[in-house]
Amino acid sequence: MKKFYLLLAIVFSFSYTINAQDWVFAEQFASTGTVKPVDIKIDGTGDIYIVGTYTDALTIGGLTPLPNSGSDDIFICKFNSNGTALWAKQIGGDGKDIVGGIAIDPSNNIYVVGSHKSNPLQFQGESTSFFNTESSSPKFDAFIAKYDLSGSLLAADSVFWGANVERLDGVTYDFTKDYVVVVGSFKNELKYDDSGEQTLVPVSATLKDLMLARFDPSLTFVDMVTYNSTVTGTILKHVNTGIIGGIVNCYYLTGDLLGDLSEASSSLIVSSADVLRSDIVVMKVKDDLTLDWGRMGGSVTDFDHINSAGTDAYGNVYFSGKAQSISIVLDSIYEDPIMYSSAPRATLGGHDYLFAKYNRDGNLQWLSRLGGPGDDNAYGVSIRGERILYAGNVDNGGNVSSGFAVFDLDGNLIINDSITGDGIESGLNVSFDISGDSTLVIGTFDGDSLKAGPHKLDNATKGVKDGFLVKYGFQFSVFEVDKTNILCNGDNTGAIEVGNQFGTEPITYEWTPNVSSSNTASALAAGPYKIVATDFEGRKDSVTIPLSEPTKYGTIEDSITWTSCNLSATSGNTSDGAVYISDTGGVEPYIYSWDDLGGQTTQDLIDVLAEDHIVTVTDANLCVEVDTFTVLEPTMVGHGGTTMDLVTTSGNDGAIYLNTYGGTTAVSDPEYGFAWTGPTGSGFISTEDTIEMLDFTGEYDLTVTDDNSCTFDSKFLLGSLNTVVATISPQDVTPVTCFGGSDGCLEVSHVGGVGPYTYEWRTTPGVPIGGNTIKICGLPAGTYFVRVTDDNDVWDEASATIEQPSQTIIAWEDSTKATSCFGSTDGAAYISVNGGWGKYSYLWIPGGKTTQDITGVAARTYNVTITDSLGCVYVHPDDVVVPSAVELITGITVTAPVDCYGGITGQLTANPTGGTGSYTYLWDDPGAQTTQTALDLSANAYKVIVTDDNGCKADSIYNMGEPFVVSLTEIILNDVACHGDSSGSIVVSLSGGVGGYQFSLYPGDFQSDSVFNDLKAGDHRIVAVDGNGCPLGGGIDSTVTLTQPAEALAIVSVSTVAANNKNDNDGSLTVEVVNGGTPTYMYRLDPGTIQPGNLFSNLAPGGYTAYVIDANECEASYDTIVNDNAVGIQSTGVLRLAVLYPNPSTGKFTIEMENRDGEDLMLEIVNITGQLVYKQLHKYDGQAMFIRTIDLGQQAKGTYFMRVNGLPVNAKLMIE
Repeated sequence: MKKFYLLLAIVFSFSYTINAQDWVFAEQFASTGTVKPVDIKIDGTGDIYIVGTYTDALTIGGLTPLPNSGSDDIFICKFNSNGTALWAKQIGGDGKDIVGGIAIDPSNNIYVVGSHKSNPLQFQGESTSFFNTESSSPKFDAFIAKYDLSGSLLAADSVFWGANVERLDGVTYDFTKDYVVVVGSFKNELKYDDSGEQTLVPVSATLKDLMLARFDPSLTFVDMVTYNSTVTGTILKHVNTGIIGGIVNCYYLTGDLLGDLSEASSSLIVSSADVLRSDIVVMKVKDDLTLDWGRMGGSVTDFDHINSAGTDAYGNVYFSGKAQSISIVLDSIYEDPIMYSSAPRATLGGHDYLFAKYNRDGNLQWLSRLGGPGDDNAYGVSIRGERILYAGNVDNGGNVSSGFAVFDLDGNLIINDSITGDGIESGLNVSFDISGDSTLVIGTFDGDSLKAGPHKLDNATKGVKDGFLVKYGFQFSVFEVDKTNILCNGDNTGAIEVGNQFGTEPITYEWTPNVSSSNTASALAAGPYKIVATDFEGRKDSVTIPLSEPTKYGTIEDSITWTSCNLSATSGNTSDGAVYISDTGGVEPYIYSWDDLGGQTTQDLIDVLAEDHIVTVTDANLCVEVDTFTVLEPTMVGHGGTTMDLVTTSGNDGAIYLNTYGGTTAVSDPEYGFAWTGPTGSGFISTEDTIEMLDFTGEYDLTVTDDNSCTFDSKFLLGSLNTVVATISPQDVTPVTCFGGSDGCLEVSHVGGVGPYTYEWRTTPGVPIGGNTIKICGLPAGTYFVRVTDDNDVWDEASATIEQPSQTIIAWEDSTKATSCFGSTDGAAYISVNGGWGKYSYLWIPGGKTTQDITGVAARTYNVTITDSLGCVYVHPDDVVVPSAVELITGITVTAPVDCYGGITGQLTANPTGGTGSYTYLWDDPGAQTTQTALDLSANAYKVIVTDDNGCKADSIYNMGEPFVVSLTEIILNDVACHGDSSGSIVVSLSGGVGGYQFSLYPGDFQSDSVFNDLKAGDHRIVAVDGNGCPLGGGIDSTVTLTQPAEALAIVSVSTVAANNKNDNDGSLTVEVVNGGTPTYMYRLDPGTIQPGNLFSNLAPGGYTAYVIDANECEASYDTIVNDNAVGIQSTGVLRLAVLYPNPSTGKFTIEMENRDGEDLMLEIVNITGQLVYKQLHKYDGQAMFIRTIDLGQQAKGTYFMRVNGLPVNAKLMIE
């Protein structure tokens, strides 16, 4: 197991923020006793629930104070998102009661766990109560209580009890299995399960054991697993659900550890060497309650604690706490230090904040130790999206302040701020609000007051702790995530990445200059870049980021030193030239590479020949500059203009008049050193420049030395007119450089005779070679002859032998070593060498290595050139091949796409090939997954690093996309035209997603048609999904309202004027009063045409239906009769209400109507022409209801109208 040491230890305080902020509210838990808020949760509507303990009457907001039973009671309360207290409840009794935590299920039911000594434990306003099992000397029993969102107690039960202490310290809700999950501890025995009262005996009656248990929503026991500790101080404080892919598949348990912690089967989980000072413990338990892994951390020097823990959507677990150890070490299973390899760091004061993250595999992702010189402590963990929220306390030299800090998932600080007062302020827990754009902090303060921005709370009992709840709202902001300045002057290698926080996706970006439309830009030149970000709600923020570049690199020639001697000098230093340079610009340090034979890598070049020298300078950014410098040399010594006097027959009259120049001497008065020797046997020597009175013909040798001790050898042949003297001096013989070569040269010198001269060269066997020249080259080793003949055919011969080295250079390859990884530089090649002369020098191409064997090289083909001391060059005829390991490469394929905008259903699989042996994987997703396939991915760019058995690595990056958000682009509402009918319609248009949309008006069925017809007025909730089942706007439905006219269209009254008799057409009908509908109105009679007026004239006697039509073409009707005076029935416009059934009928029907006034009723029935077909007086029979059956079966089919006591009946009769 690899240990990772603390990497980050910096001074930290709640005193600095990096973006705009807003303290929204501050609320107080006021009491004359001690108040301690413990836990905080947010429900699905954004309301806030807090539990804690108190020791005297407690006032929360403007609510009625909670009573206290005389000891430590428990409170649970609810606030809305604006900080208004909605309700508060007391849990308590006559003993001490403690609360472990709070959890909320998807239906917004609230679960409170704790332990009680009260006997009985009572719930304010409820009849439910239960007793402590040890009534004589109560010890803690464990309970769970369930409330609804209005504060009504739904259930409560004592779930663990026994002869000693049973405690519940943490709770969470498993929404996948619908379980309440709790952690706690017990001693001696544990009784549980109301249905059978089972008893579990721990391993040791004197120690404390731990348990993880599950209950269903009715608080019925489901199952449990226990753990054995060897030291009583071990405690599991928290349980959190591990969520992967939107489902709960494990639980994380966190707490403090002393000694060993084992499963009930005695299998060791973690072990601490310290049994006196606590370490921290983190465990992962699968959803079948079997152990997955355990981790511990701490030291043997002091206490370390976990105070809170939380999980994210990727299966990572985070915790906060306190580090008291001078140095702290946490377990991890990484074999290589991926992130944390530094040695332990000294404490920053007394106690420091401790923050850490493990992934689902138990790999430590990061560890932060923050603090100042005092005793600091971190509480609370809340994760929302890509942010983590912590609370904490800072000791500023005795004055303890509280505050909060927000980090990203990689442990980088985003924002923090303080909550201050004049006493001790302790932040004890935190939560993001439902939007994730605000933070809620609970805690205590004991000073006169507490300040959170502009909000102030006053404590009426200084020195006694009141509680607080504060809310801090974040503002949308954009900030620099990373930038890469330009590496080399004038290049376009810059890059910028910005991030945003507390905005609503999607975010758009506008760059000035216009180089990108996303949050990243690359290939940038130097200069300032302004980025304006706009979130989905139109909020804007901007940041300006400058990119810099180095000044342009350049080399400055300080000085150049000439060589002392010309390269043609016989002796003297011809390679002591030097170049001295200075650098400007670029980024230090610089790397130098000169092109001299030795490949010097120093800033200055020394001991080189006179020639052009090229330097390649590479700065720290790998910017390259190439410059050329020329080293000069003195001119060679020459003797142009020298004259000679030939030796005559009289003798003693030969002379050589020397004219010397070149080399290095005083310019105004050149001084050379001369050393002459005469022909063999002459005994002549001289140190003068001109020699005279010479008797001997032949070769006179001269060595000239200049002021730099450079020597130059020359020869002069002095002859006579009658003889030719030919000679080949040793210095005129150029040997073959390398064995078997043909680069030998011979040069003949001669004097005397009369020119012109001819030259005949031949080999020892007499084979002619070369031409008629004084010098011949390109000769192999051997002996050669030359005959020099003057114009008088006087000749002389000379000979010389060209030598060569004794043997050639031979080299052969011994072995090669392949690179361990493709592209690595740990290959090698080994050769053996023989032959040549003296020491060898080597030059390997490429790479320029100058050793016999080469190591630390890349796999490729190399050529080696070997040079001996004579300069003989041997080029190895065969390529030396350093083999390569099989290249490890990997690609990434999409195993499953991201189905929905903002979803985490993506899966990527690495597909490695090559390399050596098996592979390991490391993804850079938030869960740092180590499997071949990374699961539960959102849209983002992901990188995988694949490592083989040789440690060779390959990586690949894949940009996982996602569909656009499913959005409502248009909603067309067609309101209900007529009050009460179903003429409304809704037309929906969508965009985004993957198409294949389905639509519904909740709670109706889904349909593929986006048009909903036949709708009534009212609210309609539009629900839509795409072909992947992705909802609108990431889950936000839209509710629209269809309206209708306020009242139904109705004719309230009509009036009629009777015709004079049944054959006249002088009756009329007037629609008097119309209500409801949508003006303006039109009218018609049935039969008849529509007219704007409400008067219908020239009517014959009979029954009529009058209609009113409003602007929406809604109709209302009214049945009436125009009588004739002969019948004598007149309409007063007042209806009698009656029910006719069956209607239509065959003529036999029943009429029902009220007769509460006890009248005799005259019933008249006329046909549509007004002809009276029935008339009967019905005497009052003492009944309030008039019910009669009438038979008109003998009448013709048609419409008939009724009057009772002269008043029209509201219904007409239809005979079929």
